[in-house]
Formats: sequence, structure tokens, C-alpha cells
Amino acid sequence: MVAAIDSFRENIIIIVGGLDKGNSDFLSAIKKFKDKIKFVSCYGESGEKIYNMIKNIFPSSYNKIFSKAVLEAILNSKKDEVLLLSPGCASYDQFGSYIERGNKFKQIIIGLT
Repeated sequence: MVAAIDSFRENIIIIVGGLDKGNSDFLSAIKKFKDKIKFVSCYGESGEKIYNMIKNIFPSSYNKIFSKAVLEAILNSKKDEVLLLSPGCASYDQFGSYIERGNKFKQIIIGLT
């Protein structure tokens, strides 16, 4: 997740969440990108925990359902910003694999065009 954020120069709207495999400190991981990350859309089993960790530092929201979190991210994005799916968590709370989650993300985006 950190490497993905670091790879862009543009401002970022990021989608994070799923099933955290441990007790990850998302705030520490992304705090240095405060000026670059414009909105964080949290989702899934661990999304509420992530949201509560970051909500005082980053504009953010929480939706249990992945597709709703993606749509929330899109609603909070501007034309020149990067929409980044970099969940930082396993996909197994709502999907059978990270591939299935990525394909769902693509379906949502393609469905909007």
C-alpha cells in the first residue's frame, strides 16, 4: 500500500480495507502522505477499525460493502486525482481472492463509463 501511494505524484483517493491479518497500524503507514491523500474510503470487516484510526487526520468514510466504498471514493474524487485500490488487507471477508476483488473493482469502474 505504501509503495503504491509513493509511486504517484498526483493526489490520491484510496480505497482500503478487507480483512486485516493482524493488528496493522494504518495511520502510521499513511500519515506521511497527508498532503497527497485527499480521501480514504474504508470498507469491509477491518474497515471500521481503519476508519476510526485515520478519521481525525484524513477525510474519510466507512462502508461495510466494497462496492459502496468504491462509489464513495469516486464521489469524492476530482478529475486530476488518482483513484487507487490498495486495500492493505486480505480480500477474504467479501471475496474468494484478491483477483476477484480486483475484477469487481474493474466492473464497477467500467459500469460507470
